[in-house]
Amino acid sequence: MQLQSILNRIENACGRDRISRVGLSATLGDMELAAAALRVGAVSTAKIINGDDEGNGVRLQIRGYVKGDADRDAEVSTETAQGPTEEFGVSERLAADLFRLLRGKRNLMFAGSRQKVEVFTDRLRAKCDDGHFPNEFFAHHGSLSKVEREDVETRLRDDPRPTTAIATTTLELGIDIGEVDTVAQIGPGYSVASLRQRLGRSGRREGKPAVLRMFVSEVRPGPGGHPADRLNLDLVQSIAMVESLIAGWCEPPSATGLHLSTLLHQVLALILQTGGISAPRAWDVLCGRGPFRSVDRALFADLLRCMASPDNKLIEQSPQGMLMIGEGGERVTESHEFYPVFATDREYRILHEARTLGTYPLDSPLASGETIIFAGRRWKVLEVDDGARVITVKPTRGGKPPYFSGEGGGIHDHIISQMRDILETSGSYSYLDQSATDMLSAARSAYGELGLHETRILSYGDGVLVFPWLGSRKKQTLSLAMMAKGFQSTSFGHVIELQGCDPAGAKKALQEIADGAVPDADEIVRRVAKPNVARFDNHLSWDLMSLITLRERLDFDGLPEAARRVVALTS
Repeated sequence: MQLQSILNRIENACGRDRISRVGLSATLGDMELAAAALRVGAVSTAKIINGDDEGNGVRLQIRGYVKGDADRDAEVSTETAQGPTEEFGVSERLAADLFRLLRGKRNLMFAGSRQKVEVFTDRLRAKCDDGHFPNEFFAHHGSLSKVEREDVETRLRDDPRPTTAIATTTLELGIDIGEVDTVAQIGPGYSVASLRQRLGRSGRREGKPAVLRMFVSEVRPGPGGHPADRLNLDLVQSIAMVESLIAGWCEPPSATGLHLSTLLHQVLALILQTGGISAPRAWDVLCGRGPFRSVDRALFADLLRCMASPDNKLIEQSPQGMLMIGEGGERVTESHEFYPVFATDREYRILHEARTLGTYPLDSPLASGETIIFAGRRWKVLEVDDGARVITVKPTRGGKPPYFSGEGGGIHDHIISQMRDILETSGSYSYLDQSATDMLSAARSAYGELGLHETRILSYGDGVLVFPWLGSRKKQTLSLAMMAKGFQSTSFGHVIELQGCDPAGAKKALQEIADGAVPDADEIVRRVAKPNVARFDNHLSWDLMSLITLRERLDFDGLPEAARRVVALTS
């Protein structure tokens, strides 16, 4: 089957759904959209409760830091005459401010990645040791054992001692940790919705405002440094997030995905439940009246054929036309790992004496004798048992940050548009500290010096930099399209870098895309790294996986407009 034909068919089948969602978004608020998702076809039966409590107010600040800024660090450093230190990318000034502002209180600190959680917990724990204070700083992330996480949650909820939990998104919602005094965040984060949720963890007592501090570090570019470093884009993104929060804007619900991996799982589960079911009945239960309403009968039939293929043998059909579990399906469904639909990495367990500290990814091996930071403490690896997948450790003084795979979230077009507006205007923001204010001024000056108000393509090295000012999905799709046209393209941060070309060549290719000469969808999909993301993606055919990638991870239809926005401001 041709990818383009199946894509066209799905677009036609789902067109009504997309149009209705656009109309719904224009007339209904977030609560009504949630009700529509929960009560498909019967929104009126959902009762919406709107709170009218004005709250206790918000105290918010963005604090700016420059990595490697020794002069500024030295002004506030409490180090010895040897001077300030910067370990694992955390400046002494930032570590000192975090310790000063958080110690003695009950706080949540969101550090972003699991690696950053470990690094900051280690630095702040060391400051407690240096000052001969009891430790108040504890790590919390998904790779720690349940016991380790629950100890931190219990201490926050029930223990009166000062406690700061340094977390990824694990403490953002869904866990009862009681009231906290302050919420701290390292960097801008990825969504206003997340920022709003985190802010709500503080200020729950009457008369006590919510307190949020954002700590943003930027690199000071040296001679010949990357132009993007001069724009302090993490700081600018943080401001855009806060301004959107103040304006009451929040990311809208994403377009309905196909979720074929989960649908495959549910087909197997439905057959197990019923002992056998007809294909029309299965479609009606799961798609016609169920949650997979974006999957039409034809696509469902394609999925069933894929499941029954010789490569899978997940299902088979009886002479009476009933769907039954096949040979391959028996192996999948008999495993205890069949029930969760989320993907899990193969990992080592980290053991200290008889206590499991957590897990460590197999794709980042450790050797006996190495040191590592984990659960906010430093350990020496005693033994690595590859067969049992166990790492045995003991406490030590040295250590390096752990490595965890994973990607950040995507950034919405609205935030990127806000960032560009912030750089092109001269407005001030009262919630910035002096350092952040100076950094914003420097970013605006660099924006003008680079000529980004007149062009979005800059010469750099033996290639060019493209500043598309687009959200993550559109930017990534545009980068892949340039690869499909023969360019060496790399998408990182808010920039697309093209190697071995000049601005004229880049503009010509972008103009072709803007005029409708879009690379074949199949050529774009083939360049997507790690296409198998969901649990059962490995059982899906190339055509089905390509369809998922185009629908859920990229913005193929928006390519011409994305290219048009770039060339429109290119002289």
